[in-house]
Amino acid sequence: MKKEILLAMLCSSCAKTDINDNSAKDPMRERVDKLLAEIAAQPEPVLDKIWSAMCYEMMAPPERAEYVCPICGAKTIHVKDAAETVAWTLENHRYFLEEVVKFGLDASLDERAFCETCRKESGLENGSLDVYLDVRMNGKIAHTLLEENDWDKLTAFLEGTNVWKNMDGEYPLKPELPRIRKLLGIDD
Repeated sequence: MKKEILLAMLCSSCAKTDINDNSAKDPMRERVDKLLAEIAAQPEPVLDKIWSAMCYEMMAPPERAEYVCPICGAKTIHVKDAAETVAWTLENHRYFLEEVVKFGLDASLDERAFCETCRKESGLENGSLDVYLDVRMNGKIAHTLLEENDWDKLTAFLEGTNVWKNMDGEYPLKPELPRIRKLLGIDD
C-alpha cells in the first residue's frame, strides 16, 4: 500500500482521544491492529535473496565525534568506535525515526547513553551506546532496545507490505510480527 493512501486513511479516521483514556483505541492503534491481522493471514512469500556488491571504497570512520544531548544540551566527545557509532549509527536511527513518524506513529529515540551527563543521572553506567525506541500508543509507552534491521521491518510493516528488505535481500515479514509487536508495545 502506498504511503499516501495510508496517510489519507489515517488522517480521515483521526479523532481526539484522551491520552489517559485507555478504553478507546487511537486511530494509529486501530491501523496497526488491522495491519497485524492482514500480514498474519497472508502466506509467506517465496523470495530470492539479492546480494549486494561491495565494489566501492570504504569510508574511514571518524576518530572523534561531538554529541550534543537533545535533553540537557551537554556536549560529550566520543572517540574511536564510539565516534563511529555517534557519527553513523545514531544518524541512521534519527533518519528512520523521521520516516516512521511520517506514518503517524508517535515515536522518539532515547539517546541518554550517548550523553555523559544523562547517562550518569539515569544510572546507565555500563558504557554501552544503546539506542531505544519509545512508541506511545493508547496511553502507554513501549521502551525497546533497537536491534539490527528493526527499522527495515517496522517501515515495511507501516507501509503495509508483507516483505522487508535490507542490503542482503528480501525476507517475509510474517515471522517478524512478534518483534514488530514488541517495538510497538502491543502485548495483547
